[in-house]
Amino acid sequence: MREELAEYAHNAWAGWMKYLFEKSAQNADGTVTIPVWAVIRWRRQMNTQYKALPEGERESDRLEADKMLAILEPPNTASRPPAPVDRCSVAQDDYGDWWLEFYVDDICHAILVSDVVAQQGVL
Repeated sequence: MREELAEYAHNAWAGWMKYLFEKSAQNADGTVTIPVWAVIRWRRQMNTQYKALPEGERESDRLEADKMLAILEPPNTASRPPAPVDRCSVAQDDYGDWWLEFYVDDICHAILVSDVVAQQGVL
């Protein structure tokens, strides 16, 4: 189990670094510059307690927690009902690209969240 958790930690870190570098400007000297919108957002997030985060950001953290729980407590398919299909999932494909999949019941929620985010001016 330790190796599985270490692999999860590495994959989460690697995915985050890939995302950060994709969003940042590549400088001629090999350094990168993080855009101001990202600095503002990520500083706010890192300085906010979990319980004070907006619901959408807490849900993102819950999805990460679900991945860890899946390692710690592998599902016993004989005793657990199948997971509902009405939640969104975030995953990383074999190429390290992150993708978000919304099921039908979550589309309205995603639209509402994006509207709130746009109104608040948070990227």
